[in-house]
Formats: sequence, C-alpha cells, structure tokens
Amino acid sequence: GVGGSSIMNELDFEYVSHMHVLLSNPRAGIVEMLALKPGTYEPQPWVPDNAVLYLSTSWDVGKMFSEFEKIYDALSGRSLEEEIEEEINSRLGIDFKEYFIEQLSGRVTIVQWIGEEIAINGQTIALGVGLNDTDKFNDLIQIIFDKIREETGEDQLQEVEYEGITYWKQPDEDVERGREMVEENITVSIRVQQPCFAIIEDHFVVSDSTEFMERAIDTVRGRKPPLYDDSQFKYVGRQITRLLGTDVPGAIMYSRPEETIRMFFEVANGDDTKEFLDEMAEENQFVARLRDALDDHPLPDFEEVRQYFPPSGGFVTSDETGYHLNVHGRYHHSEAYVQRCLTSAGFAITAMKHEALRKESGEPVPCLIVSSRKPA
Repeated sequence: GVGGSSIMNELDFEYVSHMHVLLSNPRAGIVEMLALKPGTYEPQPWVPDNAVLYLSTSWDVGKMFSEFEKIYDALSGRSLEEEIEEEINSRLGIDFKEYFIEQLSGRVTIVQWIGEEIAINGQTIALGVGLNDTDKFNDLIQIIFDKIREETGEDQLQEVEYEGITYWKQPDEDVERGREMVEENITVSIRVQQPCFAIIEDHFVVSDSTEFMERAIDTVRGRKPPLYDDSQFKYVGRQITRLLGTDVPGAIMYSRPEETIRMFFEVANGDDTKEFLDEMAEENQFVARLRDALDDHPLPDFEEVRQYFPPSGGFVTSDETGYHLNVHGRYHHSEAYVQRCLTSAGFAITAMKHEALRKESGEPVPCLIVSSRKPA
C-alpha cells in the first residue's frame, strides 16, 4: 500500500510531507533486491555549490546482485552466471564480479547543474557511482578500451587531461556535426550534449556535459566552491537531521528550484525563443495565442518571484514496514520581496543588510536585517 500526509505551516517549515510505501515483511524478489542501506551524505568534494539538485543514495550492492541473479535465472530459464562468463569474462579476460560488482561501494549520486549556455535543455545531469578500488576500476576501463580498439581498429572516445585528471568524451567532431544539424533545423536555443566520464577521487562520474565535468574537477581541486560548504545546503541538512533524528538516512535530496525557474525565464525572454514562436505562429493557432499572451502579459522580473521557490530537502528511510519519504520546504523571502511589501505598506527602508544573528547546531543562520520607518 501507499499513503502519506502533508502538513502546512509546521513550526518554521512552509510544509512537511511524508509518504509511506508499505511492504510485506520479510521482503522477497524485486522488493528485496532494492536494498537501501543507511549512509552518511555529505556531498562529495566534486559536487559544485551551484548544483540545482543533489540526490544521494546508498545500496547494498552484494544483496542487489544476488537477488537480481535469482530473479533473472527464474524468469529467463538461463543462468546469469554462465551468460556473464560467456559474454563478458571470456571476451575481456576478467572476472566480472571482481572487477565490477566488488568495486561498487553502493553510493549513487545524481547531480543536476545549469551551465552558462542559455538553452531550453540547459540543465545538465551527472551520475556519480562510489568505488572501493579506483585503480582496479581504471584497469577495467582500459581493458574495455583495448577490446573496442581491437574490434573496431580505432578509438571511439577522445581523451582529455584537465587539472591533472583524465576524462573521456565523445569526439568534438561528432558534437560539431550534431550542432550543425540542430542549427539547420531548429531556431530555438538547444544545448548539444557531449557525454563524458572520469574517475574523480573515489567516484566514477558520468555526465552529458564537458562543462560540468570540468566544473566538477575545478571544484575538487579547490578552484571552485563545493556544495558541502554552501550555507543553504548546511541549513537544509540540519533540518533533515532534526526531522529524522539521525544523520544516516537511506537517501537524501536537496533542491534549488529557483535556478531552474530562472533558466526558463531566461529562455522564454530570449530572442531565439521569440523568433521561434513567430515562425511557428504562422502555422499553429495555439502557438500564435501563446505568443500573443506573452506579448500582452510579459513575464515579471525574476527577482519578484524568486522568493516563492526556496531550497527544499528530503530523505528516505527504510524499516520493517517499508520505505518512508519525507520532503520539506522552508520559508524564504528575498530582499526585493521584503522591500516591495514594506513600500506597499507605506514604509521607507532606511537600512538593509545580511547578518547571522543566531546559530543552529553550531552553524550561523543567515538572516536579513531591515530597518524601516513610516513617514509622518
């Protein structure tokens, strides 16, 4: 069964939501395979401070693979172990479990990030997989590269050395061909993806953007600030610990929706988008009405609406009754919002500054101090 609740205006939270997935006990099959385990979730040193989404989980890899093997054997009527031996081990000359399964620590992290390019798909995504032995995993990558080179006679990926870390990406010429095709057929701004991957510290990181990959490397090298030092993330993390009563859930989530909304505002107000709507409006009545509506009612300045999209957090726990998902959002008002409210009420602002007036769990809580007066 699935159930849940949502409480508005709870303590200093705008909302607190709880969803419960009720599972039979003992678990079996696919449910047993989805083996979450408690873990600590300070963001990895390569996660940039301006990530718009950070989702990190921890899994019991050994149990997951064991249960998957049972399910596969039962449903297919074949032996997964024999197929791995035939299709992987014999071709690559390795032990799949030793080189791959045993090297996965179980930590899996998803990061969404917005680069400098203004595009309708400007939000990039990265996947980080925790490793036990980076040298062994790197050996596996080289074995696969050698096999591909042997079978095709050429390298399929382009190797890049950046700040002392090697990453591999789709060749630039392939990306340029894709960009030319997009520019010939689509007038609105579209980001052309360039898949890439690297081993950064103890994680195998895969992304659809080399811009993100180099930002992650800059972050781990100390040239850019990391998410774990961000004051907003620290605040949300403390609230997660407060609601949970511990800092070792099965998964955590941190989101900054205001940056995603900002991206869509920039795209909607861009010249490319307006030209695209003008072209489409000639043949499509719906697009014509949409264009007219945007012309007659322009989007407000982003600073006027950003306070409605504060950072939020959540966590997942697992117990004998199933999975629990908790999500919360906190109150947040921007300078522009406070100023507009005071002005509309007839007050004149005499001073406004950011200051930390109190601490929570030893960390300063950022506040906005405003002094105002109402003219006689």
